[in-house]
Amino acid sequence: QPFHLIIDGADKLGKTTVVQMLSRKLDLPIIKMPRPKNMKQIEEYSEFYNELLTQFSEFSFICDRGFPSSIVYSSVFDRVLNYSAIDKVAKILKPKVFILVGFSKSKDDIFEDPDLFKINKKYEEFSKSFNWNLVYVEEKSPQEVCNEILEKL
Repeated sequence: QPFHLIIDGADKLGKTTVVQMLSRKLDLPIIKMPRPKNMKQIEEYSEFYNELLTQFSEFSFICDRGFPSSIVYSSVFDRVLNYSAIDKVAKILKPKVFILVGFSKSKDDIFEDPDLFKINKKYEEFSKSFNWNLVYVEEKSPQEVCNEILEKL
């Protein structure tokens, strides 16, 4: 049975570092959602990326970002999102989702602190609605975050 794991959350929280550690420990390849060059077309890009993931549904992988970002960022910034497409991806992959929440010590190059606060709150809110696993990362090393995820798996 393929195993799909999505690690998501706001920028600069150490997702990529944690995903790399998990990849080594679980011996799983990583699929990373790259940042699009044109942020004005983010919803189309996001829909394409999430749909692309379903092509790998027969294989196990760890995803560095995924459809949770689409849901959260669309909600925070009042963007139109095709929820039926997201629902389709979620049903096909049936992933374990872990959301990293907290505030980074390094400055985000796109979002200001008030936006990051809203983004974190939406991740927390949607985590409860969708039964995503929350991992609070402040004051934790990437290794500690990795270990916490492994314990919950």
